[in-house]
Amino acid sequence: MDGLNQLTAADGTIRIGEQTFRLGQLTLADYGEIENRVVSRRRDPVSVAVGNLDGLGEKQQEFLLGRAFDEATGGKVASAGEIDQWRQTPDGTCYLFWMMVRKNHPEITLQRAAQLLASLTSEIERELRGRMEDALGMPVGNSPGQTQPATIT
Repeated sequence: MDGLNQLTAADGTIRIGEQTFRLGQLTLADYGEIENRVVSRRRDPVSVAVGNLDGLGEKQQEFLLGRAFDEATGGKVASAGEIDQWRQTPDGTCYLFWMMVRKNHPEITLQRAAQLLASLTSEIERELRGRMEDALGMPVGNSPGQTQPATIT
């Protein structure tokens, strides 16, 4: 049954210093929380557009502002690529670790999770990153861009 833990996103443990932490599975609600976090970190597209109007003709300004307005009022969704980029950032790594550890250790705050991550050795950090990839349903070494569409014969 080698690899079944990756298919089922089974709980795992990680030892940081003298303490062992049990990492919980992510739920659909967690994925929603991740997407909300990513979307909330975006800059306001209208403000970005307004800051880039100088030197553009009237039609170009109108087009840019229209696109920015459409983006600002459109659906608040994040692509898989955008989420993947975010989780590679220090904020994303910390938030994902906190989401997983809080399931079995509710006393761990986001701030404490950041402190724990700051104390990791490079070996433990690699192990933790692998476990976080497992939790996201991507076996170690795979990324969302590596998946292949199914072929129907």
